Amino acid sequence: MIYQPTSTLPANLSGQQLAGPFNLMGSILNAAENTPSNITFVGERCNLVLASDPDPTIISGLKTANPNCIVLWFVSPYFATGDDLWNASTQELQDALVAKYGLHDPQDQPITYGGPTYPGLALGQALPLMDVRNAAWQDYFAAQMAKYVPIVGFDGVFLDTMTEDIPAWALAAGPTFPKGYTANGWKYGSYEFLAKIQDAMAAIGKVVYFNGISKGSTATTSFLNKGMLEMVEGGAVEAYSIGSDFYSTDTLKQHFFQETVMRDLSQALLLNKKIVIEAYVDTWSVKKSLYFLGGISLVQNGNLFPYLTENGSAGTFVYLDEWGMNLGDPVGAFTINGDGTYQRQFTNGLVVVNPTANTITRQVALAPFSGNFFLNS
Repeated sequence: MIYQPTSTLPANLSGQQLAGPFNLMGSILNAAENTPSNITFVGERCNLVLASDPDPTIISGLKTANPNCIVLWFVSPYFATGDDLWNASTQELQDALVAKYGLHDPQDQPITYGGPTYPGLALGQALPLMDVRNAAWQDYFAAQMAKYVPIVGFDGVFLDTMTEDIPAWALAAGPTFPKGYTANGWKYGSYEFLAKIQDAMAAIGKVVYFNGISKGSTATTSFLNKGMLEMVEGGAVEAYSIGSDFYSTDTLKQHFFQETVMRDLSQALLLNKKIVIEAYVDTWSVKKSLYFLGGISLVQNGNLFPYLTENGSAGTFVYLDEWGMNLGDPVGAFTINGDGTYQRQFTNGLVVVNPTANTITRQVALAPFSGNFFLNS
């Protein structure tokens, strides 16, 4: 990546990226991140922030740091949320609510969360899952969002995991599909759930984003859940694709670049929706950060919100000064070079990405320039 700044690149780029090509996404998802200094740090650097705690001081702190910041309530349609569940004083009351709203196996036993856990996020393996197909749960969840989003001051909601197909962690032991499951029934129920949330938010002038528009690594055609994305303000493309063998094989590099960037991300942006790109690295490095930044630069527009984190600290916003570079406006689309590299010209610089396993030396011509250069191979 070659960057020609218009002035000296400062050590602290607080807020400066807001004039650049990227609208960064950040998060406040656990108690360690919910501090005044960190809220200010994230707010100054991000135009979109996810917050899991319905705490008005988080929203006010973020918007004091950045009045343009969009703050969304990070919630899952699968986990117990709302007054009845929060205020249940006994286990019997909790059990009754789970029986009313919950996801059950064919023997009517509650299905508990079977996915990964994350430091700082309360996703224990014993948590019972709610049934997104359940009309009573759909109505209750939508009503609770409509109640708390304006009270707290959120700009809308971010639904973590809304998909046409059932998530693997929502299966019962075996694995076994939930009671009454059919593929079409699950898809219909998920669309119905999302439609009710969208209607509830639209009625109070708020927005809906969701996570779940990517296909798996074997997909070769258009991304999944296009119909869902067309219903709402925005969605998230999620990628677990930059691993420790970054230097020795092109498998993960190619997967991230071809499937995540060139297929899912580029197609999602064509719908003129706000798109979050969430990518996870197994271990953090500047090289991986810049590979991610370079890749998404090839297709980015004003609707893109990038977010990069580490597998072991999922949900933690990581920021490097390089993210504050103002590349300026893109000058046309990307081009593909004969050596397999991709490049795109911006008014303030040139981005060249090597998605292959080969070491490539490439010469580029820059316009005459006097000043400071930022170079990274």
